[in-house]
Amino acid sequence: MTASDSHGRRGYQGQYLFNWLGATTPVPDRTFRVMAQLGNRILFYEIASEEWSEEKLMNFAQNYGTDDAIKECQKAVNDFVETHFKEHPVNSIDAHSIGIPDEIIREIVRYANLISHGRVEVEYDQLLGAIGDVEAGKPEGPQRVILLLQTIVSGLALAEGQMLVTADDLLSIRHIALSSIPRRRREVLRALLVAGGSLSSAEAEKALGVSRSSATARMKELAATGIATFISGNSNTSTPAKISLATKWQWLLPDDSPLKQNGDVCGSGDHNTTPSQEIGV
Repeated sequence: MTASDSHGRRGYQGQYLFNWLGATTPVPDRTFRVMAQLGNRILFYEIASEEWSEEKLMNFAQNYGTDDAIKECQKAVNDFVETHFKEHPVNSIDAHSIGIPDEIIREIVRYANLISHGRVEVEYDQLLGAIGDVEAGKPEGPQRVILLLQTIVSGLALAEGQMLVTADDLLSIRHIALSSIPRRRREVLRALLVAGGSLSSAEAEKALGVSRSSATARMKELAATGIATFISGNSNTSTPAKISLATKWQWLLPDDSPLKQNGDVCGSGDHNTTPSQEIGV
């Protein structure tokens, strides 16, 4: 509540849940560096762009109806929101009444840790820059992210008319976790997962579409977060640099991954199969 001579008494009294939802062009890595200093308050959901052929663009230019498309999208969203709140009025559902099984909570904790480590602030050697040593700061505690992810999966379940979170809801959580990591690290991590947990600088160069030196620099940056381990190359023997998914994070790989089959990397022999064990990147 606020009170002033010019505006009088304004505001709201009571307890309110507030979430901010917005859309933006891709966030640059420098913005993530600022966010790393502010803490884990914002999550992202990346929408990948698709490169259209010239013929498809021609068809778009000739036939796209701006007003019709916008109205169609607005109607779909409004219909959903109206129907949802008719079925579930505000304050009619106790958040704790939506069940989240223990195995899914474990996955949420893991993804929260991934977000915290994945966007930690990284500093380069001031003289050597990207070719020198890379040092990461201390990750923000994952507690806030855990609560955010729990809220999201509860909302996903409720939107489907369910009072129990299922493994399918974790597909969105996985995408959010990867989307919430700075772009360059995210691209390397995805290439690393697709490659089965081990990636050479030559493979990274091809997968990322950058020069060998840039690929190596990005690999070192991801390794600085602790998500991967980095092994330097040897120019004398033409041995490329290499990164491997660190043991702590090998739960991101499918169970049939050769790297994962070398040992019990999950720390639990009875861990159930969930979407986090699919590549799904």
